[in-house]
Amino acid sequence: MGYDLLGQRARLGRANLCANLRGADLRGANLSGAELRGANLSEAKLCGANLMHASLADTYLADADLTGCHVFGISAWRLKNSEGTKQQNLVITGGGEPEVTADDIEVAQFLYPMVNVRDIESGKVRATRDLFGAGVI
Repeated sequence: MGYDLLGQRARLGRANLCANLRGADLRGANLSGAELRGANLSEAKLCGANLMHASLADTYLADADLTGCHVFGISAWRLKNSEGTKQQNLVITGGGEPEVTADDIEVAQFLYPMVNVRDIESGKVRATRDLFGAGVI
């Protein structure tokens, strides 16, 4: 039993949401710059949410679905994940840049500085996996 904010087109940018949002439906929500430190987002549906510049330190994400979230500039420290936490296709690049994705939110925050956007635009880096395969990371 969670909160359904999907129909509300939630705009929660810069909000302080250090609360129990277990099971909340936040698909596509704008949480850019939100303070989520210590929040309980276990089992929350965050697919496609904008988490750019959000603070998620000590946030509970067990069994949450973060698929396709925009995480450029995120602060993600000591997250409480589980094997059921879905973290596929996290967009690590900002607006106006070619899309680069990662499959782990804690890795994503460190991956962006290693990616030269000009190399992506010229086709030198085709996907995040190229960086791992090349031994860059």
